[in-house]
Amino acid sequence: MFHVKQGIRNVSRETILYMQAVIFDFNGTLFQDTQIHYDIWKNLYRDLFGRDKNFKEIFAKVKGFDNENIITYFYKANGQIISSSENERLSKLKEKMYRDHCIENKLCHLTKGAEGLLNYLKEKEIPINLASASIKENVDFFFEEFGIGRWFERDLVTYDDGILKNKTEMYLKACQNIKARPNECLAFEDSVYGLNSAKEAGIKEVIIIGNDKTDFKGVKVISDFDEVDRSKFANYKKLC
Repeated sequence: MFHVKQGIRNVSRETILYMQAVIFDFNGTLFQDTQIHYDIWKNLYRDLFGRDKNFKEIFAKVKGFDNENIITYFYKANGQIISSSENERLSKLKEKMYRDHCIENKLCHLTKGAEGLLNYLKEKEIPINLASASIKENVDFFFEEFGIGRWFERDLVTYDDGILKNKTEMYLKACQNIKARPNECLAFEDSVYGLNSAKEAGIKEVIIIGNDKTDFKGVKVISDFDEVDRSKFANYKKLC
């Protein structure tokens, strides 16, 4: 397991009264692409196994997972195994289908209120980062097509790089890269897997972006970033 050991500000729990950093998920959070991913995964599943019966139930168990684990589970659910090389090929194929679809249909725009919140955090100099289960090609796509380099530093974001084993490690690394303790941070997520990963990493608070509160009892759920309570950051002070 990856651990954060260096580069962290020495701040006691008692001093952490307001959020000192923010970690964002991207897919389904900063970009409302959940249905796009679902449809493309479903089409790929049908092409691979000749059917899509029970796909909804199967996909629900891996929502938010990285591609390798999603594809592995698909094959396992059909009583098959897949080589690592074929898994990687299918992963890249699926993501190319996703990027092409987004460009062709002019879908590359951030969730309502995201730009306003990101501008506010930048103005307040509150550290932010991305922790995404996407592959490198998609992260590059996000920076190019959405212009998120206005707020995020490309070299600091974490993603499915083949080294970090899961989303929990991505959160820990994302915090380390901006010199923040997880218990100082607020995270925005959209899936149960992402929520649990953030909690396992020790993230202080997680807010879910979405309209379905069924799976998120006891967790704040908002429909878009215009609903974010900015008083959480009102007393932020830059820490050394």
